Amino acid sequence: MSHTTIDSIAASLRDIDYKGTITLAGFGEPLLHKKIINYVQTLKNSVQFKQIKLITNGDYLTPETADGLVKSGINCIKVSMYDEDMTEYFESFLQQYDIERIYKHYYDGLPEDVEVNRNDMWKKGKPLLIKKACYLPFYKMFVNWNGDVGLCSNDWNVSQVFGNVNMHRIEEIWESSYFNSYRKMLAANSRAASPCLSCNVNGQVLGKESFEYYTNNA
Repeated sequence: MSHTTIDSIAASLRDIDYKGTITLAGFGEPLLHKKIINYVQTLKNSVQFKQIKLITNGDYLTPETADGLVKSGINCIKVSMYDEDMTEYFESFLQQYDIERIYKHYYDGLPEDVEVNRNDMWKKGKPLLIKKACYLPFYKMFVNWNGDVGLCSNDWNVSQVFGNVNMHRIEEIWESSYFNSYRKMLAANSRAASPCLSCNVNGQVLGKESFEYYTNNA
């Protein structure tokens, strides 16, 4: 992601007085980005976030990197471990900071409530036609590296693009008729359009309050 895109996101969120959470994560490892600390600083200086969260696999999370991240504005670090339990190691240097620390363990397989058939979705597998609502696009927005807004982070193909933050304000994309057409579909317990068509994501772990607000006020 370029600094121009970060600036566009920050400007849009500042203009609507956003005070929620922004998460640095997605399809890759955020700590591979050489300017990640500068980007966090830009976001912190622009918006009064409740939380600036980083999700990492931990491979590049060192005491030095952690110190830079926290000083730049990160106040939540989530480490997803896929090979072995390194909680003790990360705690040895993260516990000194007044931040939220989350450790997830996936080396024994994914829990049933978070299992995702992303590989099938990426390969555009057969329709599952699951009749179940999904709360994801009701409470969070996914911005890809180039500024394109997808439906959610489970759509690795970004098969549907709802706008680009470098060309449109975030609130315009969020409130667009195209985005709302997917919300209406999902609120009706339907997954009849791509990428939802072949997705088995639970989609109801978080976001109930936002979902109910939309369905009661749409």
